[in-house]
Amino acid sequence: MTYERYQGPEDMEEEFLFCQPLQTTTTGEDIFMKVDSLFKEEGLLWRPCYSVCCDGAPAMLGARQGFIVSVKQENPSVMVVHCLLHHENLASLKLSHELQKVMQEVTQVAITRKGTQRLLEFWTETELFLTEKSHPLAHKFPESKWLMQVAYLADMFAEINSLNISMQGRDQTLVGLSEKLLAFKGKVKLWMNKIKSGKTASFPSFNLLLEDERFSLIQVQGIIEGHISKLIRECDHYIPENTLNYSWVRNPFNIEAEDLPDEIANISKLQQELSEIQNDATLHYNFKRQKESLSSFWIKVHKEKPNLRGEALKTLIPFATTFLSEAGFSALTVIKGKIQKPFATRR
Repeated sequence: MTYERYQGPEDMEEEFLFCQPLQTTTTGEDIFMKVDSLFKEEGLLWRPCYSVCCDGAPAMLGARQGFIVSVKQENPSVMVVHCLLHHENLASLKLSHELQKVMQEVTQVAITRKGTQRLLEFWTETELFLTEKSHPLAHKFPESKWLMQVAYLADMFAEINSLNISMQGRDQTLVGLSEKLLAFKGKVKLWMNKIKSGKTASFPSFNLLLEDERFSLIQVQGIIEGHISKLIRECDHYIPENTLNYSWVRNPFNIEAEDLPDEIANISKLQQELSEIQNDATLHYNFKRQKESLSSFWIKVHKEKPNLRGEALKTLIPFATTFLSEAGFSALTVIKGKIQKPFATRR
């Protein structure tokens, strides 16, 4: 299932390109041959393709036989974007052995990590039910240390789920999502400083438990600090650090021309064009009104500024996530489920 994004007359356009089944195997070569054949049928070329966004599956990103390897043989300059949603998930799923064990026990009751908060809300009722059914986890519920870890995980996953949801949807760009990920990294580091100083207000469910004298931060402080420390390392590893390179695209009127990133090609010409834009009162007025998207603003930048506009669009054209494809597959699964669902007739 493939989608395309391209520059339209007034804004970026996102379109469904095609959906085709793979009849036998699903290797990177199989995927490329399917896409390539459909490209040829529609008269599309690989050379104008600026970027490809995909998940981290070996069939897509494999170093020798992945889909991207074949794409680069057709267009060596293509930009490869590893879905930022997958990066965020990879960073957030790294739990310590003890927290992983607690999470596994919770999911035996709550099914998914999203149900952790509901488990806390109906703690007493769940404990009574499991005790009545002689469930093997019933004895865990009175344990204060276990309960505090559950509360911490509920709060942490609530934050991660909130970030995840904010990164979904159409028209997501590297500019916007990189800023969200950078903000999340800042929050994680703030949480570490708070926990070290004994402040827990950032974790509401956990903080509420500490109002009861049966619970003490000291019991789990080391576990929490260890997890947040690991999360910081994972964020540094998976989440890109080049967010500041996009700041001039986000707001071209709030940066000095000489502060454009040095790695941009033809930097002197771009600095001159940026200075000219900053002194264009009409452009500045339209930008401040914010009645159009960021992409629309740059597309409408005067034709005499093609270099700067082109450089800006390089950060706005690439898909930042594979959300559209995954949403499409989810919809397809629902449709197929309804079609195949058994039914009864009535005479």
